Amino acid sequence: MRKKVIFYSLFLLLIIFNIVIFSNPLRRSEERICEQVEKQTPIGSSYESVLTYMEKKEWYNSRFQGNDGKTRGIYLRGEIGQYRVIFLTSVTVFWEFDDDLKLEQIRVWKTIDAL
Repeated sequence: MRKKVIFYSLFLLLIIFNIVIFSNPLRRSEERICEQVEKQTPIGSSYESVLTYMEKKEWYNSRFQGNDGKTRGIYLRGEIGQYRVIFLTSVTVFWEFDDDLKLEQIRVWKTIDAL
């Protein structure tokens, strides 16, 4: 009887753990996150409309507009969140614009802090 209680308790904890882990949208692939972001800020959107969206979501911080080494030209950087299993993973989105300040590309960048 005691073994059954332990087994079912562990099974229930495993189910709860999986629900918590996999329900966080930041845990999705970079491509999937990019698709979701593009629904809200479609390619061709103006710089101002993307910036307004970022400010509304509280993703924009003027002090953290650094480059990841892949961005060129005009861009906005948004820190959209973090999650942790063992190590902390940060999720960043780059919105890249053409010379007319129209959105040209969206990229998602995940970094893992293992220290």
